[in-house]
Amino acid sequence: MAVGVVPLPSGESVIVAGDDAGRLWRWDPVTGNPLGEPTVGHDSKVRIIRALPLLATGKALFVSSDQEGVLRRWDAQTGELVGPPMETGTSVFTLATVRVDGTDLLLAAGADETVRAWDVETGEGIGLAVQGVAVSGLTQRDGATLLATGTARGEILVYECSVSTE
Repeated sequence: MAVGVVPLPSGESVIVAGDDAGRLWRWDPVTGNPLGEPTVGHDSKVRIIRALPLLATGKALFVSSDQEGVLRRWDAQTGELVGPPMETGTSVFTLATVRVDGTDLLLAAGADETVRAWDVETGEGIGLAVQGVAVSGLTQRDGATLLATGTARGEILVYECSVSTE
């Protein structure tokens, strides 16, 4: 149902896949051997898997989303769950990551046309109020971050982002 490649700090990588029973599988891309047993990660089909930026600690994480819009962060090397689930309350169509003012954010857009954001490292929600069923982000050379969303009406909206320190 979903597959992703997660880069590790060593320069190697892990292939991660999710199935229709909510299980997550990890493989060594060189040997093709499974890495541990599959993990039951969700109560419904795994729809999206995305590598997250490396943490300052050097830990490699990935995020999975099920058809109910529950997001979970995982340690790519151990396959262990990291922190509590992040609830969207809606079916998620796209996930993206972007760095805003030095903070890596995970963005989710879905059926309710709302883009939500979480701090990649802590999993804490970030107040974000933009419209979209699809989302993508880009950090420019000058450090400015642009967020592009697509709406259900076919519009593309572009925002310049910053993290409030208030």
